Amino acid sequence: MNRMSFGIAVLAVLFACSGVKAGELTKAEATAKDFAYKTVGFGTTLEDFKTRFPEAALQDSDKATETETYLFQESSNKAAQFIFFRRQLYDIGHVFLLSEVAKLGGRAVLDRKMEETFGRPHDSDSNGYTELSLWVFPKVHRVVQYTVMDNGTVTIQIYDSSIDDLVEALNVSQLDLGF
Repeated sequence: MNRMSFGIAVLAVLFACSGVKAGELTKAEATAKDFAYKTVGFGTTLEDFKTRFPEAALQDSDKATETETYLFQESSNKAAQFIFFRRQLYDIGHVFLLSEVAKLGGRAVLDRKMEETFGRPHDSDSNGYTELSLWVFPKVHRVVQYTVMDNGTVTIQIYDSSIDDLVEALNVSQLDLGF
């Protein structure tokens, strides 16, 4: 058996043993792909969002990157951030202040829930002020970012990585470095 055939055979066995059939999503991928905040999910139009959340406040509008950011203050301890690209929702974030984290059962409960939902983080980092965990799901173009600040504030952000790449490209194209 040549190397190529052997490699294909090994991949086929590993895939068969993974329990996920071709075309099927893992539970974590499906959760990230279908994530919604109170029925507002990825691809929701800005007009539909404004109808559902008329009290959401415009935080930022960037013509260069064609993005608009809205904040919905659910309570004094909890907010949701929504970022639209070309009037389509591509980024949803939840912000929980320390008092809300405590109501939810504390940091350990949130950490456990994130791992139960998405598995072990694909990447993590800490700089003394923040702890960051990332889960990347390229098959469904989603990234989940879990950030814990040194003051106890927790942010859970899920975004469409294919759109984020477009926004980043627009950002880079607008840079004026003098050359």
